[in-house]
Amino acid sequence: MESAQKASSEAKETEISEFRLFSEEVAIRAGKLLLKQQTTATVVEQKDLQDVATTADISSEEFIITQIVKRYPKYSIYSEEHGEIDNSSLYRVIIDPLDNTKAFVRGIPLFNVSICLEHDGVPLAGSIYDPSANQIYSAGRGQGASENGNKIMVSNEKDLSKSYIGFYLPTMNRKFVEYDEGWEAVRKISEQCYRVRAEGSSNMALAWLSRGGLEAYLNLTNPPHHHDLVTGLLIAKEAGAVVKEFDNGTFIVANNKYIFDSLTDIINS
Repeated sequence: MESAQKASSEAKETEISEFRLFSEEVAIRAGKLLLKQQTTATVVEQKDLQDVATTADISSEEFIITQIVKRYPKYSIYSEEHGEIDNSSLYRVIIDPLDNTKAFVRGIPLFNVSICLEHDGVPLAGSIYDPSANQIYSAGRGQGASENGNKIMVSNEKDLSKSYIGFYLPTMNRKFVEYDEGWEAVRKISEQCYRVRAEGSSNMALAWLSRGGLEAYLNLTNPPHHHDLVTGLLIAKEAGAVVKEFDNGTFIVANNKYIFDSLTDIINS
């Protein structure tokens, strides 16, 4: 019985490691496709006043899905543009083929590709690739997190007054929760931390937090889509972050409980 459990655990560990490596390789290749197409991509769908899908989104998505189907044909897949490919599997791959398309089309080098494997809703392994910086972030459940193959950890800063705090800023023209209260929280926190930063990509901000670039990242008013942060949350947790997700989809992620407690005390005051 004990040996069977050990074998099962080792098999799961191998499965996680293999998908983590796969996701790194595929995300990098997709990201390089995006770089090649940035100056020639055209809009194929206008989602709202500024949010669009481009030929680059579609090209990256098709490439990633093709690679998944070749390697893991029985897995279900969810991708931002294509939607759900339901293979009645407990395994599901979540794809964001071009995160922060708004930056991409404006020539701002703050876009990324993310791929994450879930089992029955639990994230197991995934990667985020920043093509402009050539940085690949990845994590496997129970394996820690890395940037370009080097282990990363959240910062050890415990003093809010010395901390950089990232926000997804409250936005009225998106679905929002307690918009005014969100701005009030930003104001109060900005008075007590070193700097606040506005981050447009949750996945990218969480990757930066995971390597010690931010002490916290908060979205208090505009619940993101699942594909916008599932990989980033996995990487942050594996890098040692404290994560609080709320029922309405908003969240607080901090480098340690000291910063987390400071932030929640301010928000609740």
